[in-house]
Amino acid sequence: MKKISKVLALLLTVTLLFSALAAAFAHGENAPAYADESSFIAGKDYVAGELLLNLKGSDEQSVQIQSVEEDFGLHLVEEIDQSALEANAQANSLGDDGLTLYRATFDAQEASVFEICKALNKLPYIQDAEPNYLYAPEEFNMPTEIASSSVYRTEQKWYFDNMKITETWQKYGTLGDGVVVCVIDNGLNFEHDEIDDNLWNDGNDNCGYNAEFNNHDVYGKLAKGPAHGSHCAGIIAMEGNNGGAVGVAPNAKIMMCNAVSTSSGMFTNANLIKSLEYAVENGADVISMSLGGYAFSLNMEKALTRASLSAVILCAAGNEAYSATECLHYPSASAAVIGVMALGSGSSKNTLSDYSNYDTTGRYYQVAAPGTDIYSIAALSTTGYTEMDGTSMATPFMAGIAALYRSAHPELTAPEARRAIIDDAGEMIAGYYSSTSGFLFEKATPYTMLGTAPAPAQAVTLNDRLIARAVREALNVDTSYKFT
Repeated sequence: MKKISKVLALLLTVTLLFSALAAAFAHGENAPAYADESSFIAGKDYVAGELLLNLKGSDEQSVQIQSVEEDFGLHLVEEIDQSALEANAQANSLGDDGLTLYRATFDAQEASVFEICKALNKLPYIQDAEPNYLYAPEEFNMPTEIASSSVYRTEQKWYFDNMKITETWQKYGTLGDGVVVCVIDNGLNFEHDEIDDNLWNDGNDNCGYNAEFNNHDVYGKLAKGPAHGSHCAGIIAMEGNNGGAVGVAPNAKIMMCNAVSTSSGMFTNANLIKSLEYAVENGADVISMSLGGYAFSLNMEKALTRASLSAVILCAAGNEAYSATECLHYPSASAAVIGVMALGSGSSKNTLSDYSNYDTTGRYYQVAAPGTDIYSIAALSTTGYTEMDGTSMATPFMAGIAALYRSAHPELTAPEARRAIIDDAGEMIAGYYSSTSGFLFEKATPYTMLGTAPAPAQAVTLNDRLIARAVREALNVDTSYKFT
């Protein structure tokens, strides 16, 4: 029976993976397309004049590189290291796909990135080529400055009460002790009084990584400072100094991976993969990604799946009020992550926020958490606070919950913890999916506006090793994701 169940599980996992690929071509009337190149805009949906390509392992790789550079006018400017991600896969008996990922540049005035990818994908020594997609921060509004921590503490009360955070601390007997949460975002105000003692340290007084410049400048070079990343990090692990603001897991340590492109203020696919590599290499237990877009990337899917074997990954579902039946938001719809929707509407604020993307099946976005009127640390002050809305805020809230869970249950692997957070969230005192009752809180039903949801696909709760295997097999046998 167990063997049959595993076979069925694998089939369901493969179905989930390929339905995600197929969803790239199926979208609602008002929803964005995925692989329809006419709907993509350079500088908004992908980096102009850049692409990512995977070369197959070969003794002639140097000759192949020279060939693609000369024949297509490419410059392979960066090999993207994925050794820690590959080690994760190998440790889980998934092997090595033998591919080497490169970021390449070309003259965008001379050729379309889609035409180049189509041509490259016909070459026998190239596994796949795709644009260097861009993803946006998922806040719904600009930050509003708050006068003092006392105002913050009063305003914070609604969602701490609704989510029973204090009761959760008491129940688990932990505040996130011993857990490292990697926030992949646009930087961190690491000198803020409410976060400076909760920074992860690599042993050389670095608390993270800057993927654009390949250094440890987590603050970055954004003109208005890293407002989004600082806000997200604070939601997870603010210290609560002097009776002020406090995070969901105030004893967790924050590792910041600054993945933003300074020129665009958005996140490139290449920078995100490099950040996932850094997080895995340095032992992150939880990864929080408050960002996204509507382009499916197999490179991103593969990196997320490998990273999910050692870290619980939470991703924002997006703020365009799209249903998952209209279109899928990535990376939150990835099979390897937990997709997080936002709550905060209605008199009790237990209802889906009107801006939040949503999923009534629980297949792609599985949990919901407070995302409206959320307060956290400011980027340009060591003592200030800001208010923001969005699935960007709901995601670190759930990342804090995941940190509490991993601290309380160190015996669980990351895939086991992920499944527990989705399927056994009654223990978590958090928004969760029940096959009989839809989305629930212990004290309220936030999804009354959507009605009772149908049972989720079984693939949501499958072992991530099977998902990773399906991704690996898809790399070898499927070409539907390619621009051909």
